[in-house]
Amino acid sequence: MAELENPNLMSNLITFLSSLMQKVAESNDVNCRFQPQKISVFHGLTRPTISIQDYLDRIYKYANCSPSCFIVAYVYLDRFSQRQPSLPINSFNVHRMLITSVMVAAKFMDDMYYNNAYYAKVGGISTTEMNFLEVDFLILIKPWELDLEGDSDFVSNILGWQLAQQIDLNARLVH
Repeated sequence: MAELENPNLMSNLITFLSSLMQKVAESNDVNCRFQPQKISVFHGLTRPTISIQDYLDRIYKYANCSPSCFIVAYVYLDRFSQRQPSLPINSFNVHRMLITSVMVAAKFMDDMYYNNAYYAKVGGISTTEMNFLEVDFLILIKPWELDLEGDSDFVSNILGWQLAQQIDLNARLVH
């Protein structure tokens, strides 16, 4: 996924993913009034004050994982949502879900990655909490299904969006 190495494209991808996650969280916040939802280790007592955009920017800046990890992390979150409909992503858990899914994606995708204590520091949580989040996340999405083989169309669509962004950027630079 070398096409994601361009910093402008990564910035656009982070903005795109944060926008998606913001819409999902807001939608589920509204739906929680009408549908019963479970509370999990991912839920905070309050909504974090840092925006999803700023949180993803922070993860990108300090986690040093490959750009593809962000796409893979989103696929993992999509799988989580499909497999755990009683645990929807909302404003009380989206931040913990993001740091956990990026960390799991980095461990699966990258040759080099940091330990859980480092990701916990990046995410603003304790190492113990990071460890619990990782274990629960893996149990809930089934660790033997971390491969994206069945999600190739989704990944292709994201990459197609990225290519369109690059073409648009190049067109603006030429004109």
